[in-house]
Amino acid sequence: MLAVGTDSYIDLEYADRYIDERYRTGSENRNRWEALGEEERESFLKAACEELERIKWHGRAVSKDQPLSFPRLPYQERTAGEAPERIKKAQAELALWLSDEQGQEDLRQREQIRLQGIKSVSLGSLSMSFAEGAKFGLALICPAAVGLIEPYLNGGYETE
Repeated sequence: MLAVGTDSYIDLEYADRYIDERYRTGSENRNRWEALGEEERESFLKAACEELERIKWHGRAVSKDQPLSFPRLPYQERTAGEAPERIKKAQAELALWLSDEQGQEDLRQREQIRLQGIKSVSLGSLSMSFAEGAKFGLALICPAAVGLIEPYLNGGYETE
């Protein structure tokens, strides 16, 4: 079970509602999310929150005793009890992105190729080139999540 404020910024109902409102009926992403059981969706939400917690955020936590990085100063008042809406949306987007197991496996394979020092790969009509220093292992290459969290980044976090 998710514990909002402890291991998640959002509850399952928020994530379900967010995905329902932003992804069209029948879309691959929405179908994949809806096909997951409650425990699986909660597991992806926890994993997404863990990824967000690895980031070096700008500012500082409202309280040194809070378990998660948000609420955060200077973005929120000291009395704020939860994360900003953009962080909540980013967690939902990241959980949805993480639920794409084939996409995650493809990402791991590209990272393995890069770690072996290979700079270019061609398979039939598919060709990929990797920039020097390119990193793929970070879950936050999820474009939708990155776009949402950018205002809170400290400037030193690599998302690609």
